[in-house]
Amino acid sequence: MSSTSNTPTQPTMTERLHSILQALVAIATGKTGMVSAVLSGAYPEPSEEAVKVTPAQARKHLARYVKGASENSTFCNQMEGRDMPWVLQEQYTIRAGKNKGTSVPALAYGLVRMRREDKRTARQARRAEALKQAEANGGHWFAEGVADKDGNAVPYPNATQASKAWAREHVGADWWKGDKTAILGRAVIRQGEAFTAQTPAPETSTTASTNDDAIIAAAQALGSKATTVTGARKFLANLS
Repeated sequence: MSSTSNTPTQPTMTERLHSILQALVAIATGKTGMVSAVLSGAYPEPSEEAVKVTPAQARKHLARYVKGASENSTFCNQMEGRDMPWVLQEQYTIRAGKNKGTSVPALAYGLVRMRREDKRTARQARRAEALKQAEANGGHWFAEGVADKDGNAVPYPNATQASKAWAREHVGADWWKGDKTAILGRAVIRQGEAFTAQTPAPETSTTASTNDDAIIAAAQALGSKATTVTGARKFLANLS
């Protein structure tokens, strides 16, 4: 029996944005049409809800996208003032990362880079706020053996994230493919005090046991009724 999967390949974000740009160009040079995207920002955001777009609106959106991409990516800085059909035909070869060597539509990829940076900034802001809240409620969480490139212990806003960081460090990037509950249940984490390279805490240390109450409290704060550290860890392991 063949093991070939019939699951259709999902389009990349670059492909999705390129399709939206193609739809806008068709409208800009034709008649009012519908586009499934939020168009008001610096780049189009795919959406399940279609909006009506007039030719004048399409041209305005496209001009804004080209201007933004030109200002943020050097491979797009020759696009302003050019005909949009020509712009959409321009290709860019990715130079780094897992997609290195792949040729992609230049404008769409430039917009994807802008979108990616905005998402990264938003994640950093959410993390900073979560860490601020954690600091006010018992302190940051830390995972034994997890440090940044400078050797500083990495703080986490809750026990779940600290446990997953421990699993990535000690089990591997694919830790979640195993018994998640068992793996996260072994995590050596604590709140309020960072682990140091000089005094790592083994899984059997009193450091782990003295943080049982904090782990139970963290689980209960998220809706768990667990009263034991085992139950609390199981609850946290099952959080998405």
